Amino acid sequence: MMTRLRNPLITFLEKNDGQLTSQYIVTFCACICQFSSGLSFSWIIPSLNKVMSDEYPFKMSSDEASYLAIINQIGFVVGAVLSAHLMDVIGRKWTLVWTSLPMVASFLMISLSDFSKILLYVARVLGGIAEASATGIVGIYIAEIASPSIRGMLVNSINIAYMISYILMSLYGYYLSIQVTALVSLAFPILFLLTFTSMPESPYYLLMKKNTEEARRSLRLLRRKQDVELEACSLQADVDRQMSERGGYRELFTIPANRRAIFLMLCVKFLHLGTGFNAIGAYAQVLLDQERISAVWGMFIIGVFTLLSYIGGNFLLDRLGRQKLAVISSTTTTVCLFGISAFFLLRFYFHLDLSNLTWLLLVLIVCYFICYSGMATVINVFATELFSNSVKAEGTCLFMVIHGLGTMATTKYYQFTSDHVALFVPFVTFGLITLFGIFFFVLVMPETKGKTLETIQMELKYKK
Repeated sequence: MMTRLRNPLITFLEKNDGQLTSQYIVTFCACICQFSSGLSFSWIIPSLNKVMSDEYPFKMSSDEASYLAIINQIGFVVGAVLSAHLMDVIGRKWTLVWTSLPMVASFLMISLSDFSKILLYVARVLGGIAEASATGIVGIYIAEIASPSIRGMLVNSINIAYMISYILMSLYGYYLSIQVTALVSLAFPILFLLTFTSMPESPYYLLMKKNTEEARRSLRLLRRKQDVELEACSLQADVDRQMSERGGYRELFTIPANRRAIFLMLCVKFLHLGTGFNAIGAYAQVLLDQERISAVWGMFIIGVFTLLSYIGGNFLLDRLGRQKLAVISSTTTTVCLFGISAFFLLRFYFHLDLSNLTWLLLVLIVCYFICYSGMATVINVFATELFSNSVKAEGTCLFMVIHGLGTMATTKYYQFTSDHVALFVPFVTFGLITLFGIFFFVLVMPETKGKTLETIQMELKYKK
């Protein structure tokens, strides 16, 4: 009689040594989704110049290319609504699995885009659908499977995965053709689909669905021990309390705790978008080319230093705390943005010859990305901690829709003002918004370091 072959990943997760290893492995597999999303989003960085050059068979103007840079956000908004609904219907795990399929289709269509440039636009929209799922659901999934002591670090690994994808895309996307770049990138969403289907579902979701036995099994795999009864009962009580509250978009604004969570979420997302990271990131290679700085090595330097700062932020997040890290990061980011603004103001408005100081511009841009990483680390973790389970899907949907629309607006604003007004204008604008962020983080933002998700909800509920 044939013995049934067991998945080696499941066999490894079932060990009972009480270590954190399973949580790291599950997080790593989930981060492949975020890595793939990062490749999809940052594909535009090395490709923007190519589609405006003779290398691409269909010539595009700067305006046409700018819409290619932002059209993925239409898919992002669609994906936000879709994934926020699915996460409470089929679960966090299977939402990520099924919404990764558009990313596979996206890279396939890009590889065939020599036949029609319309395929590029459609591919970007499909990629945006999958990017929304990764942006909103991966963080929630990791936050719900992680122990409080390492939750911040594990959630921040999303940023690290994103930055690694950013570096790799900047490198191989620069040297390879648009079509070959897409085929190389295609391997990663396929790898995610092959590995993540073996991972456990979030115990929070299983308890929401009254599947207590499966939730205990999930906890045993994640905690690598058999005795999880105490934690299971505690989580059940937390979920029951949160689910006893009515859920829906109206309740986001009528229940005081949810209303405060929405206020905080809107503020941190406005500040996140207001740093201009998505816009500056999309146009960074174009900007470096214009300044006669080696685009590929400039992007590589930016990526490596930003990655190192994300790793550093990973350790500081649960040691220094969310609030202090956000204050330090927003202060230094503001200085960098005003520094870049001053460089372009002196050159284009006062007509000073700064051709011998292009190295200084590269240093300022690198420092901007490094300093911004602290804010990104805090904001991404903070956003996963705010909403009660009863309105988590609705809150996440709103969060992602605002992200998609805001990214479209800031990226188009950057392109329009830099092309038709002056290059220093978008950097001044982003600097002023980030300056406001310093006061918000000091005066308004609560500290969530080391607290359980239920404790955070209770503090939001009773905060005056």
